[in-house]
Amino acid sequence: MTGEAGTTLDHPRALYVEPTQECNLSCWMCARRSAAPDGFAGHRMDGRTFGRLRPYMRDLETLELCGFGEPLLHPDILDMVSLARQWVPAGCHIALRTNGTLLSPRLLDGLCGALSELQISVDG
Repeated sequence: MTGEAGTTLDHPRALYVEPTQECNLSCWMCARRSAAPDGFAGHRMDGRTFGRLRPYMRDLETLELCGFGEPLLHPDILDMVSLARQWVPAGCHIALRTNGTLLSPRLLDGLCGALSELQISVDG
């Protein structure tokens, strides 16, 4: 991996992790509809796979937990966010993008303590 001015990086500076490809909505404008209309059901990252990312998090500046799915559908999302906060450097920006429909006081409490940014995607 090559960084600025041709220097070699041992680890990535940004990482995008998709906790799940499942979604609780079927928005007409979503890329999921054209990418794989029925091909995303049931795909969740397991804890072992998430744990294998730990060595790549030690130099991160940015970690985003998002993708084609709704991350709040993952039953272990609070654990994933908490572990990520422990594994990344102190100044790392951790963001999670959600459609917001599953937010609850319990989830907000757990997420807000570890996230730098909670993005809520809204189609107006």
